[in-house]
Amino acid sequence: MPEHQAMVLASVLALVSMTGDHEAALPYAESLVAARRVPGESPENLARALVSHASQLIELGEHEQALAAAEEADAHFRAAPAADPDIARTDLTAVEAFLSLVHFFAERYEEALGEAESGISRMRPPDQAAQELTGGYLPCLLNVSASALVELGRQYETAWERAEESALMFEAGVLVDEDFEMLNGLAASLSTRGRAESGLGRHADALATTRLAVELARDTLPTPPRDLLADVLTDFARVRLVAGSETSQARAAAEEAVHLCTSDTAFRPHLTGTSHHRAALTVRTALAALPPAQE
Repeated sequence: MPEHQAMVLASVLALVSMTGDHEAALPYAESLVAARRVPGESPENLARALVSHASQLIELGEHEQALAAAEEADAHFRAAPAADPDIARTDLTAVEAFLSLVHFFAERYEEALGEAESGISRMRPPDQAAQELTGGYLPCLLNVSASALVELGRQYETAWERAEESALMFEAGVLVDEDFEMLNGLAASLSTRGRAESGLGRHADALATTRLAVELARDTLPTPPRDLLADVLTDFARVRLVAGSETSQARAAAEEAVHLCTSDTAFRPHLTGTSHHRAALTVRTALAALPPAQE
């Protein structure tokens, strides 16, 4: 397929993906991979198409397929000659960000942590050019690292530091261009920070931080992603369960999170049975078992 047709596919894919209809975007991602998987095509172009494909699969909850696409992209990037070291670093960091997310959503937390830490170390200490090129992935990697540590129940102080740095970077991005993806990232990072605070026994901080995360996700974003809103509501409920405080609010939040995961919409009908759904169910069940005295 001629180069201009592949570029058109990439542009259409980006536009459709922005609407949130990832089911509709997926065929364009598949066609883009097919367009790049031809003799004479550069491995970098094929790898970038595979990353785009992986991103749609992640959104659709197809974690194993997303993992396969991201791993193939990683192999192509590593095999390609590095004509520009900074661009090569950006490409590898992008793949590590996707791999860390895939592993995290598949509840493989050790693997998620390893990929996130690899990506973070690739940029430590970054020079200014590298920071500008890879900065969009750094806050995501920091938050995945923090979230994985929290899920593994260890190094809460490190998790807090990672989540705080991620939140500050997303907040700086919001101040620059008010990008909704930055707002999503800020809400997610604050929610993770709240869970780290809960793990450290700083319950008052955890209550306040998770409340802010829910308010940001619910009120600031025009149409918050259901998985994001379900996750911050689950964290809101979880820290209240641990603190033994505001349990009525916690029950309502957990119930709403479960509903978000199980109700169908045109774009995201797949959350039933995902890690988002399982987490919400676990917290709702634990809250239901509390004695009335803890209300």
